[in-house]
Amino acid sequence: MAPTLKPGNYVLVSKFPYNLRSPEYYPLTDIRFPAFSADGLGEVQQGDIMVFDLPLFPTEFHPVRKDNYIKRTVGLSGDTIVVNKDRYFLHGGKLSTDRQNFPTGLLKDSSVVAFVIPEKGRWIPFEDSIKLFCESIVRRDGNNITYDSGNVLVNGKQKKKYQVQQNYYFVRGDNTRYSSDSRSWGIVPQSNLIGRAELKIWPWPPEWL
Repeated sequence: MAPTLKPGNYVLVSKFPYNLRSPEYYPLTDIRFPAFSADGLGEVQQGDIMVFDLPLFPTEFHPVRKDNYIKRTVGLSGDTIVVNKDRYFLHGGKLSTDRQNFPTGLLKDSSVVAFVIPEKGRWIPFEDSIKLFCESIVRRDGNNITYDSGNVLVNGKQKKKYQVQQNYYFVRGDNTRYSSDSRSWGIVPQSNLIGRAELKIWPWPPEWL
């Protein structure tokens, strides 16, 4: 996030805007806390600096304890975003179904990729050209996806399309050229959001973000 934030900086994070979440672990231990969550009091805005759980995929690669990342929001749910290496072009609104062009793999090594960031309630067809992307959305929504004789099964039921269960966001670091961000590990689901960075409290003096 340089130059906005650098290693060793401390920031004050508000959990109220996105998700009201309890801690997942007891302090300084790997013992899980009986966690709970509720809807936040606000909505994600373009330019917000968010703290979130790193959304890894596939799920079998998830660590025991999730890594917390801090990045700036570039694209909101329903936005159309075009990525050309370290350059971004954002267009608000939605594309019609026949013009959707979802990413087929990791964006980091793609020259030019254009796609619609999924939003809650949107239907995504199970097509071979966007198979990996569909799998990631289904699993990041907390569902199981399997295949049987060419058919797609979501939680054991055959499906030809999938309705997205939550909003998603495209994020990046301010040091775009060298950032590990949504180009590398994909879009961030609403359920992974921890809070919004409000204030850099160290080094002194404090500085609003």
